Amino acid sequence: MGLLSWTVGLPLAPMRGLISVGRLIQHQVDSETRDPAAVRHRLEALDEAERQGQIDPEEAARLEASVTQAMVQPRPPEAVTREPKESER
Repeated sequence: MGLLSWTVGLPLAPMRGLISVGRLIQHQVDSETRDPAAVRHRLEALDEAERQGQIDPEEAARLEASVTQAMVQPRPPEAVTREPKESER
């Protein structure tokens, strides 16, 4: 990387950092909503809350449907992020 490209790229460094943080957040959201183990844990917690009487069966069914819907719903195209190449890291 030459001095000129470093000088021009320096003002863009905060934006690159912000984009990296956004990618990390998107990855975390995807893992929480789509990971089968996380979904199973949430469904088990809903089932336990229903058994203990904390929520009624209708509310439990609605929440279970929202959890499973979030897991199988396709991501919108703008949410699909590409992984940076090794040279870009």
